[in-house]
Amino acid sequence: MKKYKFKALPLKKKFIFLYLCFVITPTLVFACALIILALSNVRSTIYANSQSNFTQTQQLVTYFMNNANYYMNTYLNDDKLHEIIECDNSTRSMQDQISDMMYLRSLTASYRSKSEINDICLYIENEALYIGDESAVQTITSIESTSWYQYAQYSFPEKSIVPSSYFENGSIISLIKPVRSSVNYANTIGLIRFDIKVSQLETLLGEFNAETDSYLYIVNAKGELITQNSDHGTEIPFDTLTLAADGEMHRLSIEKDQYLMYSVLLKDFDWYLVEVIPTTQITDRMLSQVLLYFVFFLLVLLLGLLFLRLFVKLFLNRIGSIKNHMSDVKNSLPPLLSDTKNNDEIDDLINAYNFMLTRMDELLREQYALGNQIRTAEMKALYEQINPHFLYNTLAMINWLAEDGDIENVTKVIGSLSSFYKLCLNKGNAYITLDEEIQIIDSFLYIQKMRFGTDIRIEYHMDTALRSLIIPKLTLQPLIENALVHGILMKQKKDGVIRLSVDSSPSIYRIKITDDGVGIPSDLVMKLNQGSYPSTLKHYGIYNILKRLNIFFGSGCTLFYESTAGKGTTATLTLPRKEEAVP
Repeated sequence: MKKYKFKALPLKKKFIFLYLCFVITPTLVFACALIILALSNVRSTIYANSQSNFTQTQQLVTYFMNNANYYMNTYLNDDKLHEIIECDNSTRSMQDQISDMMYLRSLTASYRSKSEINDICLYIENEALYIGDESAVQTITSIESTSWYQYAQYSFPEKSIVPSSYFENGSIISLIKPVRSSVNYANTIGLIRFDIKVSQLETLLGEFNAETDSYLYIVNAKGELITQNSDHGTEIPFDTLTLAADGEMHRLSIEKDQYLMYSVLLKDFDWYLVEVIPTTQITDRMLSQVLLYFVFFLLVLLLGLLFLRLFVKLFLNRIGSIKNHMSDVKNSLPPLLSDTKNNDEIDDLINAYNFMLTRMDELLREQYALGNQIRTAEMKALYEQINPHFLYNTLAMINWLAEDGDIENVTKVIGSLSSFYKLCLNKGNAYITLDEEIQIIDSFLYIQKMRFGTDIRIEYHMDTALRSLIIPKLTLQPLIENALVHGILMKQKKDGVIRLSVDSSPSIYRIKITDDGVGIPSDLVMKLNQGSYPSTLKHYGIYNILKRLNIFFGSGCTLFYESTAGKGTTATLTLPRKEEAVP
């Protein structure tokens, strides 16, 4: 009975009913699944972006403080400085002491000009004409009652970093170190103090705050605040921020507010760099994402329904006749359609269709030629997606080496970079041999070893003949980079071995890349193997590789991941044999 009623419905209502059953309902189910996935991606994206910016800030702060510490050590290693401090001024003439004063002025001025240093003061025990000169040289007795001096004494004989709360001028922190006698290192003959403006550190943290809505703090091991990127009005017990410096996210409750906390220990300075993320930030982004998807799907459904109504009402019957006629093209070219003389868009379609039939053979030939052009254009577009950050980071490393005067390593790195891009460019050719790809990998790994200062090795296992295999360039280098960045460099020691093996059978080539890194979470491995990992601008690598391989080898190229937490990951690339790619 129900079936009979459905058949008796007008064609317009049938289409609307089918649209409700087979379009709207599946779309709503799909929308719910997509929204759930989007919420998970929003959370993951916030975590990933925050951790990436956090790591960059950690590197900037460490580099900044290492420079300040380096300048202090260089200052203390000045032989003339020790000669002046350790001499007996009671036996020296006024002219000699004036000469000493001028030298100390010049030495101090040269270090005050450094961007990391705000002021320098030397405290000594002997008496001299220049004591009190421009506040650059003072006696130790003049500071013995100060709180910062008493704070620093607990850290001797090593350097001490005194927070701003110990100074009347609360806008500075100080690197303080005892001056040792060049004759007897056990004897302290003075004290050197390098002042750093807190605003300089705040500037580094402010760059992080420009990218995220998180709060960033630097806290010492005693739970004392060094500086922060902004004051959000919530009283935070800073001593609790140093309890979980394990590189993992932790939940933190403060006055009924919920936060996520991430912290690391800057060992050289006994500081903790701490990030605090309000959970409301994540919730707000997730709600806005849900609203965006809801509005989008609602508009799609409404527009689809409107289009269906118009389509059924105005065009269904006449287009149906054209469709039936066009279906005959599967067997042979049918006679031309007769003109209905209505002089509307449907007649224009009939005329265009008739013209198409007369040009079919010519268009097929043109389509074949265009197909080859499209393949070339697609390959070029995919290569243009190569991430430029490798070049930026390498140039930055060359700049650091040049500043340190390490000319030998500058030359080697530049040579490796030149070899890398020479092979990558390959005179405009999209394809290279496996041996040339290995040369690209060797140049890339050498630069990364220099950059991170770690022991990274790669082993190759393959027959010599397979090195002549033709592949799209930069096929294996991104997989090697993933093994390095997401595997080995995530280990505590940041060293390890990558193994690249190649074998073949009559029907396929099999390429395996194995690392001994930290491994990949099982849920991510599943997404990678199912092809559900998003191919966004930040995650295009795997999609890019398979796309280029499928253009060259045809369909059938696969990339399969296996991983064990704490032991490493294996990526297996399977390629169908292609006659022109056989060695």
